[in-house]
Amino acid sequence: MSEETMAPLEPEDPREVGGYRLLGRLGAGGMGQVFLGRSASGLTVAVKVIHARYADDPKFRARFRREVGTARAVSGAFTASVIDADADASSPWLVTTFLEGRPLNEAVAEHGPLPPPAVAALGAGLAEALISIHRAGIVHRDLKPHNVMLSPDGPRVIDFGIAHAEDISAITRTGAVIGSPGYMSPEQARGNGTGPPGDVFSLGAVLAFAATGTGPFGRAQMQIMVYRVVHEEPDLGGVTDPRLRSIIAACLDKDPSRRPAPRLLLHWLGTAAPQGVAWLPPPMAASIAQATTQVAVGRKPIGRRVLLSGGAGAVALAATGAVAAAVLDAPEKAKAPDGRLVRTFATGGAVAADPILADAGRRVIVGSDSGRLVAFDTRNGSQIWSYPEKADRQAPFKAAPAGTGPALYAVSGDGRLHAVDAASGRGLWTTTHTDHVTGTVPVLGDRLIFVLTGSTAENKAVNVYDPEGRLKGQIPNVMGAPTAGRSHSGEALVYLSVLGGVAAYDAGTGRLKEQASSQAPISSVLLKGGNGILYGIDIQGQIWAYSPRDNSQIWGPRRPGGSDKALPAGLPEISGSEAYVTDKDGFLYAVDADSEWTAPKWTFRADAPFDTAPRSDGKLVYAVSTDGYLHAVNRVGGKEVWRFRTAGNGRARPVFHGDTVYVGGTNGLHAIRPPA
Repeated sequence: MSEETMAPLEPEDPREVGGYRLLGRLGAGGMGQVFLGRSASGLTVAVKVIHARYADDPKFRARFRREVGTARAVSGAFTASVIDADADASSPWLVTTFLEGRPLNEAVAEHGPLPPPAVAALGAGLAEALISIHRAGIVHRDLKPHNVMLSPDGPRVIDFGIAHAEDISAITRTGAVIGSPGYMSPEQARGNGTGPPGDVFSLGAVLAFAATGTGPFGRAQMQIMVYRVVHEEPDLGGVTDPRLRSIIAACLDKDPSRRPAPRLLLHWLGTAAPQGVAWLPPPMAASIAQATTQVAVGRKPIGRRVLLSGGAGAVALAATGAVAAAVLDAPEKAKAPDGRLVRTFATGGAVAADPILADAGRRVIVGSDSGRLVAFDTRNGSQIWSYPEKADRQAPFKAAPAGTGPALYAVSGDGRLHAVDAASGRGLWTTTHTDHVTGTVPVLGDRLIFVLTGSTAENKAVNVYDPEGRLKGQIPNVMGAPTAGRSHSGEALVYLSVLGGVAAYDAGTGRLKEQASSQAPISSVLLKGGNGILYGIDIQGQIWAYSPRDNSQIWGPRRPGGSDKALPAGLPEISGSEAYVTDKDGFLYAVDADSEWTAPKWTFRADAPFDTAPRSDGKLVYAVSTDGYLHAVNRVGGKEVWRFRTAGNGRARPVFHGDTVYVGGTNGLHAIRPPA
């Protein structure tokens, strides 16, 4: 990667905007000037100040204000975030997260097309992003490779600039076409109105580019490209994977009504939305993971790695719109008091997996994006061991290890299963198989280990290993990761969501015991509740209940949260007679686990969505939202008792011992206690 410089501040430039100190110029766009800035807490941000010619237009200010309000409703792990904004300032401004990384078009140009599993993962991330965008009533209208940022935290959809800019004179001339030739939908190319299906068309075109290195309609002058989009079929001959080719072709259907919804795409792609860079080919992943911003405050020039579109493109804030990214944190609420930070354990990177406790709470073990599992002494914070000896950031441990005995079992980001001595951290063995699904926890049966494997819905299976790492068998046609439980008679079983139903396997032999069909495809893991009921989530985010006696369906579907469209962030947490569920709209709710979940007993609303399931210690319910807040909510009434904000992203669930809660962040693992 070459080194490039950003321009220093000009004499007429402001030195501070809205409390953000400006450090240099990132670029300029049709609507304003973009600066690199720092918040009072030291966060590096991009600050866009609107040009005076628009600031003097009352209609523009009104639209800008509405857009900021709309942006509050957009949430998602795969969209860039707006941190702050002021529509009433003398020169309106907005502040966004400064994303490091590379736009998809540059990454593919340098390293070549992505392999099919990476294309599927990218598609899952983009589908997740569109779900968040469309839920807020927004249509992106310009999804293209330039506007897909491959960041160290995963793919991000950026530049919502033209999503609400229809009235701005620069793009409202009669006959003007909003969008990018070759990636816009046919209805958009004709100048007609476009809705969410138009973004799905663009998603398909982006995936075709990722798989082949060129768009599905080639390259030509704009008029020719528009004609091809409207009248010609896309060229998908370079997409070698038949399943991917059929999915992309469905997205590129000329008829908007026949294009799949983003939620259906998630099911078709059959893979988890990607985190980090381990899903990318190693050379491309290395170039992104090593991305750094180097800001020399008070010097000229201000240097940094060329990691953004156009070198100084500043996360596409220099595009045409008033709101260039889509998540605006809700105002800070003076509600519950803050928890007390006891200590922070230095994990060497962001916590990427749920921590686990061992040795009666005297040890905590956690995985980080540094590619290590680390064990700490909870009494003094000292490190006990680290595995492996040489950390690999391309293979982070994104799920908690399994095991409470002498050995731990964990899947690394390169898809291998590791067995580690729990006392010393010494590696016992590692499988040669590299197709295990990262981010899933192995299930320990009776001297058998069950691990989800496979990259697509067609080849997902569960591998069964013995304690020495020998492959003993494989369970095919699996929809989600396994979970352990017991039958009504006390037998140890492993439950699986399989194609067309629910299945139970003997935990000691791996043999099928029972199987029942379901009315809807169950795509998530099943959980056995304290009331003896199995719960599953289907591809529409609806919850179903089954009897463990014969796996027969008891009730369903149910979606008992704060929104009838919100997806659960994970499986329900069962504690006594109650079940707790978090969802992607930021709701945590409690239902009577013994009923049919027809209505919540109480609902708590966070300021940001949830990406993980909650946990309960029987008194409080703990959940981490994507803005990094750990929420401790009273299980009676649903009132927030205390909260603690980490430098995190809400991807790891907390664990607790006594009155201490352990929760991950981007700068380590935190031990938190309730307020004094």
